[in-house]
Amino acid sequence: MPLKVIIIEDDLVHRLNAEMLCEQLGHHVKGCFNNSYDALAQILRHKPDLLLVDIELDENTNGLMLIEEVLQHYSPLILVTTSFTENDYIKQALKLGISQYLVKPLDINNLSVNIQMALLKDTQQTKEKDALLLKTAMGSDRVLFEDIDCLETDGNRYCLIHAKNKTYRERTTLTALLQKLPCNEFFRIHKSFAFRFGALKSLHHDQQSITLLNGKVLPLGEKYKPLLMEKLK
Repeated sequence: MPLKVIIIEDDLVHRLNAEMLCEQLGHHVKGCFNNSYDALAQILRHKPDLLLVDIELDENTNGLMLIEEVLQHYSPLILVTTSFTENDYIKQALKLGISQYLVKPLDINNLSVNIQMALLKDTQQTKEKDALLLKTAMGSDRVLFEDIDCLETDGNRYCLIHAKNKTYRERTTLTALLQKLPCNEFFRIHKSFAFRFGALKSLHHDQQSITLLNGKVLPLGEKYKPLLMEKLK
């Protein structure tokens, strides 16, 4: 299945090579960028299936900072590229859950295998997970994604998961929690809030907040507004 791809690479030769290889594999390259600032705007606009990210960008920000920002909004497939097999950036990428990286220059066989591995891993996770296992005083509950209305961080490394009949409190970050949820169903709309799109009742006229079907009102942050507006079209 062809994937929508965005490439972030500051070296022109490597950027053109990555674009050529992706197209030879039948994927649709939606854009190529040499910096994270321009890339982020288009990533949030197009929501590509796959990001090919140079981990050492020649600017004030690196590829990891871009990945962290993207993961606050949704969770695409991500492959990082590097000129080195061992460095601190790769160790940080592993902490973000990026388990695959490619050493430049890329070749078509290695890129194809890594894309297939990423797709297989994503498919397995999707099949295994249609619910969150959340702790309770008596043990744990299996809470279906469709029963979750919204998520809220309390600012102290804990998140509140508001389900239909119960609210759960988990020691995690909002970013980490969203990585466990379907990116086409759950959207971050504020630094402290995210919600399930199916639970939306209305967007307020001032576009500063939304109301959910359960009556809960959530604030809508400016930096998250474009993605929600795109989804509402």
